[in-house]
Amino acid sequence: MSDKFELIVDKKDDLENKENIFFVTPERLNQLKLVTSNSFYKATIKNCPANFLTSFNLQYIYNSLKPNASCTIFIDQPIAVMQDYDKQTIQANATLAGFTNIKTSTANIMNEKLKAKMETITVILTK
Repeated sequence: MSDKFELIVDKKDDLENKENIFFVTPERLNQLKLVTSNSFYKATIKNCPANFLTSFNLQYIYNSLKPNASCTIFIDQPIAVMQDYDKQTIQANATLAGFTNIKTSTANIMNEKLKAKMETITVILTK
């Protein structure tokens, strides 16, 4: 087993039997405060409403990442006009948490509720 562990934050647990994955639901993000620092080489957050990405929870993620590790957040907001608001909220909370390198881009993801692809904003945070 390698020392490279990836943090996955997701509402859906479809990662059964995957090695080197540390999975947590958005509701339990605060449990990351119990994880030792520099544990994860990368983090991915998807299917997570923006209200769970508070500055405290993002700071727990920040502390658990190795130096120069990145955290990719796929904004879970089906209402396109609200995606920009969520992006700005996440960027502000990430800055408060200690992230200094913050980039945004767009991505197409599958919306399970709508059973269709939708364009969303991704926020990439680097420690």
